[in-house]
Amino acid sequence: MNYSISFAGIDFLLSSDFCRAPINSYFRAFSTDQAQGGLSCCIASVDKDPGLDELPPSARHWETARIGDHIELVRRYRGGAVLWRARIALDGSTARLAVNPARWHESYFSYDDLLWRDLALFMVMFRLRNEQGLLVHGASSVLDGSGVLCVGPSGAGKTTIATLLRCGGPAEVLSDEHPIVRRFFRAEPESSGGEFRVYGSPWPSCGGYVSAESAPLKRIYFLEHGPENALVSVGRKEAVARLLQVATLPWDCADLFDPCLETVESLLATVPAAVLSFKPDEEVVEVIRQDLASERVII
Repeated sequence: MNYSISFAGIDFLLSSDFCRAPINSYFRAFSTDQAQGGLSCCIASVDKDPGLDELPPSARHWETARIGDHIELVRRYRGGAVLWRARIALDGSTARLAVNPARWHESYFSYDDLLWRDLALFMVMFRLRNEQGLLVHGASSVLDGSGVLCVGPSGAGKTTIATLLRCGGPAEVLSDEHPIVRRFFRAEPESSGGEFRVYGSPWPSCGGYVSAESAPLKRIYFLEHGPENALVSVGRKEAVARLLQVATLPWDCADLFDPCLETVESLLATVPAAVLSFKPDEEVVEVIRQDLASERVII
């Protein structure tokens, strides 16, 4: 085993079936020869299972189910054929991968491609499930030392605002597609809680933004396009609903969902959130900077 990739306090331990070098430049920023001492995800084995090609087809491309002491994740492709199946520990710490030798290469060009494009995302989701962490669909940046998380559905402007922050901040963009949020408790005895931090990840969007850095998360913005730059307060119930829409969660496995919901509620009870209506110009950076300087009350 070798420690190959580390981000957000998670170390990926790869079997010899995977190459030593990451598959593309985005992962090189996270490559390491030393364990970071945090959580770990181990790909214990990769096997070829011809029986996967005989499973009945399904219209669902992804299927997740809890079976005893593990989670079964199935990936399907054209015509509903199974490409691969992973059996993942409930805490996301280990996975055993079985590929369909007749089909898996129709969608992937190597085991590394399969791992980093798809399987690793799910392992991160399950690994963080009981660790007060979330993998979200959004953009994250560090502006004046403060972490900012901008989330929204596809087309909401995540990469646009990441670029505006980078150029007009200047800010460091951690991710424009899959930032990670985790709670770490402070060491001080007088601390009554902990702080959430936002991390970059190796999965960028079209902007290609990746960073191995992190920062204390100070604001969450739900992005909307608008004729002017404006912040609009949002109630807790609406904020929870909006954040759930952009979080990567085990939606089809209800008994795995509750810890994720608790994390969303805890996050929004700790970090101020608002709807950010913006137009694509650098003036929005000043709006965010002024908001970070304010003592906004959490609704």
